[in-house]
Amino acid sequence: MVHAPVYPLDDDELKRLVLTVDKVGIDVPLGWPERFVQAIAAHQAFQPWPIPMGMESELFYRQTDRFVRQHTGLVPLSVCADRIAWPAVRASRLMSELASAGVQVDRSGLTGSIVEVYPAAALRTWLSQQYHYKGPKGADALKSLAGDLLKQDWLKFEAGSWDTCTQVEHCFDALVAALVAHAHTSGLCEDIAPEQVASARIEGWIALPRRETLKELGS
Repeated sequence: MVHAPVYPLDDDELKRLVLTVDKVGIDVPLGWPERFVQAIAAHQAFQPWPIPMGMESELFYRQTDRFVRQHTGLVPLSVCADRIAWPAVRASRLMSELASAGVQVDRSGLTGSIVEVYPAAALRTWLSQQYHYKGPKGADALKSLAGDLLKQDWLKFEAGSWDTCTQVEHCFDALVAALVAHAHTSGLCEDIAPEQVASARIEGWIALPRRETLKELGS
């Protein structure tokens, strides 16, 4: 059952809600590329710049960003070079406060209550097409996309929640984030390669649902 979205939320309300669920999907990078952090630390310490010319992509994109691009063709926003860094800072503060409150926080999502999600990539894998549903020009696409999701007969909406999800893009993203979190707990997301786990626990990892798994969420 999809309950009516609550928005906007301040940090205290967000923390309260996280404490009431088993798994929450957050549409924000949960960490920064290791090479970026190392390069900035070297720069601050007046040490030689460690990234050769032509290798800048290692600065700006995490392993999970490259994984998502390889599997979907979509390029996640760079947490180092885009405005998404602002919500990433907020998420980092919230995760720290949640950890202090006893919540297990694992940026890889392998354990704990939080998993990083990317709604556009999830929709690409589930529906096999790309929708540009952001902003005023995307209103019709948003309704069409929501309609495609509603074809899943197991997806039920509380009174009023359907209208909000089809009219407010952030609420629709929250719906998809919740579905991905459910997919993650159901073992329906792509695995993290063993050699990438250590980095994922530092940089964060986007839970990417496997193709043809949307219908399995209702079982």
